[in-house]
Amino acid sequence: MLELSADLQFGYARAMAWQIYEKIGLQAGQLVALVGRNGAGKSTFLRTLARQLPLWGGEIWLKGQKASAYSLPQYARMAAVVRTERLQVPYCTLRELVQLGRLPHMDFWGRASAADKQATAAALTALGIEHLAERQLGDCSDGEQQLALLARALAQDTPLLLLDEITSHLDFLNRELVFERLRTDCEQRGRLTLLATHELNLVWRYATHLLVFQGRKMRLYRTSEFSMEALLALWRE
Repeated sequence: MLELSADLQFGYARAMAWQIYEKIGLQAGQLVALVGRNGAGKSTFLRTLARQLPLWGGEIWLKGQKASAYSLPQYARMAAVVRTERLQVPYCTLRELVQLGRLPHMDFWGRASAADKQATAAALTALGIEHLAERQLGDCSDGEQQLALLARALAQDTPLLLLDEITSHLDFLNRELVFERLRTDCEQRGRLTLLATHELNLVWRYATHLLVFQGRKMRLYRTSEFSMEALLALWRE
């Protein structure tokens, strides 16, 4: 579903680009945890996949087509992105925020269909925030906003989900809920999810694969192939 060429180079500048040295293929239904120390390149990689940063070399293919060949509206139906951010949107409720995820599927006038409203309601329910649907964003905690942003991405209903440190403001129970929902979503809907995170205990329980960032390189492992001792060693170097 998502393929990265062996000569892929990405980063904010060519002189400081990260590079992979073997072809990487990721499949539908996988929950892939991006792990590594701060500054290892996880967020940079996700921004590259989201087409927010240019490639310096190599190619990215999504569903057999170069990612760069998709128009922006087409790509919005292929990939949803969630980053850690505090929203300042006056007079917007959680339901309205989540429904914005349906924009790539709406008509020219941005009218929500019955299917759009159903997808919005399902995403709110999946993350246990349906009781907050009519609350203004400004009245929500950082954690509640984080859950709403993830719900927006789920409602967008894309085959690829790109998530960057989305549990940083959540309590333990909600962190567990998010990982459990993401794994279930991958299995039931066949979505490919890439999640940059430092929640190693939850990664070990729920991620199917690890994309390990170390020394401006990255390699893909099945979670069962990479020991916890080897993973912790990344933080001791």
